[in-house]
Amino acid sequence: MFTFSTQRFSKIYRTAATFLSCCLMSGLFGLSASAQSNDELYKGTWQIDTPDQGALIMLVKSQGLAAYFWGDNTDRTIYQGTWESAEGSATLVWSDGSRHLISRDSLGYGITYFDASGKERYTAQAQQVPSEVLGQWAKPPTVESEATSDRDKAKGFFGLWKVGQSDTDADYIFVESDRSAASTEAGQEGLRGSWAKQGSELHISWDSGHYSIIRENKRGFTYKRIEPGAMIEDDLSKLRPAVRTIEEKVPSAWLSKYRKERETHSGGIAFSSSKNARSFYRGDWIVQLSENRFERIEITRFGGLNTSAERGLEGQWRMQGQDI
Repeated sequence: MFTFSTQRFSKIYRTAATFLSCCLMSGLFGLSASAQSNDELYKGTWQIDTPDQGALIMLVKSQGLAAYFWGDNTDRTIYQGTWESAEGSATLVWSDGSRHLISRDSLGYGITYFDASGKERYTAQAQQVPSEVLGQWAKPPTVESEATSDRDKAKGFFGLWKVGQSDTDADYIFVESDRSAASTEAGQEGLRGSWAKQGSELHISWDSGHYSIIRENKRGFTYKRIEPGAMIEDDLSKLRPAVRTIEEKVPSAWLSKYRKERETHSGGIAFSSSKNARSFYRGDWIVQLSENRFERIEITRFGGLNTSAERGLEGQWRMQGQDI
């Protein structure tokens, strides 16, 4: 028969209790550290380029708070929300019920937007913005017009225009929001071009070398087309009246071909300034090398280049016109 003294039993009990407590605290601290480490991956400032409204800046903050604002349109509101992270992703929920999902893959980070109904609208490559750059976004414009992007200024010109007095000799101009333009002028194929806002006028550069201007005056709008090589300031081309119209007025054969073309190609881009062009190109670009191989090229702010194809390989870039 075995007997234990009360003193020895108490000592064994205290030792076991201490051991279990240490294990439990270690496990809790491990879980806490893991959750904190996962959160730290997403805290900070994120930027994406949305399909329709330009740059979107999102702030993922401490205590589950989040916010966003638009970087290059007239909406200066800062919208508030909340966020939480899970393994491999973070979800940002906004007051209108919409949400953004930040996720990571082998190529970097992507952000997917879901509207209030839960429908997926787009996915865009995302990059974290250094804290010192955030202040540049938040600076108030010195002139009111600087707060308005070139595309926002041109919204009054978007749509379909009829140029000419009568339907029999009319030409039709499409001004699209993606900075492309098309015209029934100059033969069966018509013209294709890109537009830029110049003051109160919309200027269109055509692939034929022609140059057009849509101008507003007290009586409405006028349109003129300048021949290739002519000086814009010295041009005396006749001004033709321009009014908005509907697609049913456009020759059906030309319209059908144009719509099919639009479905295949997204149109061109004409940057209003070299500054806007540089902002467009900076960031991460994904190049498909083959069916299952991709390369990520990073175009940095200060002329640097990096590639995922070869670690340590660096390069430089510069602007030439509106190309790099």
